[in-house]
Amino acid sequence: SSVRSFLFLCLVRISIPTPTGSFPGTPFIVVQVGRMATLPCNWTCAGDAALRSPLSPGPHLQWQTPQETVLELKGSQLYQGTGYEGRANVPRERIPEGDCSLHLMEVRYTDDGLYESFIIVGQSRRKRRNFLQSVQLRVTDHKSSQTLRAGDDFVLNLHTSQAATVIFQGTKDTEGTVKWKQDGETSSQVLVEKGDGVLVFRNLKLSDSGVYKVLDPDGLAISTTLLTVEEAFKEAIIKDETFAARGAEREAHSGGNSMSGFFTTVVVSLLCSASMHFAL
Repeated sequence: SSVRSFLFLCLVRISIPTPTGSFPGTPFIVVQVGRMATLPCNWTCAGDAALRSPLSPGPHLQWQTPQETVLELKGSQLYQGTGYEGRANVPRERIPEGDCSLHLMEVRYTDDGLYESFIIVGQSRRKRRNFLQSVQLRVTDHKSSQTLRAGDDFVLNLHTSQAATVIFQGTKDTEGTVKWKQDGETSSQVLVEKGDGVLVFRNLKLSDSGVYKVLDPDGLAISTTLLTVEEAFKEAIIKDETFAARGAEREAHSGGNSMSGFFTTVVVSLLCSASMHFAL
């Protein structure tokens, strides 16, 4: 609480207007939900030269959206805004190089939007906040397709701890059915691998072909996977038919050679008989 009080007092003393919109040349970062987003920033162009000294505790940095504070960092003091606890960070080891990029872990759809970074310079009542960088973050879903055979296992990646429900809609179905719920009902076909963040659908059948959607608590699609299940013996039949056809070709070719050899033997025999007749 003392840290928050300190940072709050620093903010009260600042009267410089805050930019609230994106600027020309604003980087546009696209990240899939559940992954880490890196929002670029460099403070050396706007910070006091004294902050680059090895004896300096480092710059006083702020990251925010137009609605709320995401992160504030000053020396060893760190504040993470509501909803960003344990997810927002600026790696301290990169700060002396001027890198104050925001690392946002396990991105959510609610993280989509504009982010702005600032550096606070000066001492006591003469503090001022300098604008550093504006970054636009776009959060998208995952899309994929797989083709497996009957009897195989289907591994479905949940992508994030925010995954709440998995819905399946078969190719001939008009409505989806719930296959899995976090801390709730789970189909007997599903093996939950919570440590790896995946679900394993065992012993697939042809009727398991369809669309699998992983949804977050708000019902938004984290991922959409189109699964096609084929007959397990289809490839084996093709191989058998190919093998049989090649065998027939070999037999026909072999039979042709045998007949050719037979006629050659007959002709040679007749010629030999004729030669002996004339000799007599």
